[in-house]
Amino acid sequence: MSAPALSIPTVPGAPLVGNALQLARDPFGFLRRCYREHGAAFELDLAGQRTAVFAGPESNLLLKQHEHTHFAAAPSFQGLSRALDTKRFLMTLDGDVHRQLRSALGPAVAHKQLESYLPALESIARRSLDQWCTRGVFDVRKALKRMVYTQLGGVLASVDAEEFYDDVVRVFDTALRVGLTRVWPAFMKHNPWNLRSRRRLRVLAERLMASAGDGVQIPDLVKRAVADGVLPPDDLLATLLAPYFAGIDTVASSLSFAFYAVAAQPEQAQRVRDELDGLSGPLTIAALRQLPTLRSFVLETLRCYPVTMLSLRHTTHPVEHGGARLPAHHPVAFAVSLPHKLEEYFPEPDVFDLDRFPGGRSTAPPGVFQPFGTGRHVCLGAGLADIQMLVVLATLLRDYDFTLEPNYRLRLVLAPLPAPKKLRGRLTPRTTSRLHHAA
Repeated sequence: MSAPALSIPTVPGAPLVGNALQLARDPFGFLRRCYREHGAAFELDLAGQRTAVFAGPESNLLLKQHEHTHFAAAPSFQGLSRALDTKRFLMTLDGDVHRQLRSALGPAVAHKQLESYLPALESIARRSLDQWCTRGVFDVRKALKRMVYTQLGGVLASVDAEEFYDDVVRVFDTALRVGLTRVWPAFMKHNPWNLRSRRRLRVLAERLMASAGDGVQIPDLVKRAVADGVLPPDDLLATLLAPYFAGIDTVASSLSFAFYAVAAQPEQAQRVRDELDGLSGPLTIAALRQLPTLRSFVLETLRCYPVTMLSLRHTTHPVEHGGARLPAHHPVAFAVSLPHKLEEYFPEPDVFDLDRFPGGRSTAPPGVFQPFGTGRHVCLGAGLADIQMLVVLATLLRDYDFTLEPNYRLRLVLAPLPAPKKLRGRLTPRTTSRLHHAA
């Protein structure tokens, strides 16, 4: 147990649940109020866990510059590692072990690889959107999760993993609820449905490793990591499936918000359509570079509707920040996306406005715009996630119309990341579209 924090204001909460309900109901509004009242450092009670929160751009810069000397991720994610029966899951590691495994897996999502992924990403997006047109009203986030899963499997491995989708979702969701958010008791890890899915995922892992060669897909890199001693054979499963675990919820949640913005901001969406109507042929990296309005729409989606809420760490040495003093081994959460919602950096921060990113670029000061986190644990697949969002939105706006259910009002749900609650809509082909563009 860590020693108590010194000189840090505590935010009042409710009995038993502390500040958890306040955070769940209005995460960024609540954090913004805490920041305004208490400054860059304050303490929350997250269902019995006293946690310091560092907020604001200066806190993000602290994490970026001093994570390797003063903060560790592993203590915050020990429960998740246990729930996944692994000791080497990338997001739960620190130091040289983290650096080595990150370096080993990096080639799969390196910038030079992204161009080769575009045809598959676009094909899968178009096939999915065509299918959704036949469904009438559909659950947007649920559909996007399945599409993102198919995209990740299509570019990062050569094994058809479609039959394992429900198993991947169940195992990781159970691990999060048992080992990280702790909303489920530990014995739920052993419920028969989860055990069955874990057995099936071992079958998937065997197929993935059987496909491994000398390339840069995830099975190839995992095979080399084992051969080089970077990854113990007993930790294969979690690392093989890490791209699915890490990517499904993050990209699907961001795309869900983007779909909402397309329907809720028709004039701004039309500006992207006008830009796309001048594009012919398939999407390429060069073509995407010529679409600054599309990129601005993606960046504003990530700013206005961030899905990275709190980055969890523990101090490894005493830390002074924002007028607070924390002892070593104290839990701290960095509110990395809070600056997205601060008026001093983004006037009327809750209003969607793609003109905040002229030319498709961020001009925010350092530490302000952090859509993929910061520090040594910044999202390894950020480049791939960015390309996925660009491709899916370009495909949607070129050739389809998306409308929300009547009277829909945006509310957030933590599932486990912030996402639009009960977002449902209808997709139809554009009457003026040029579907299935020729190369």
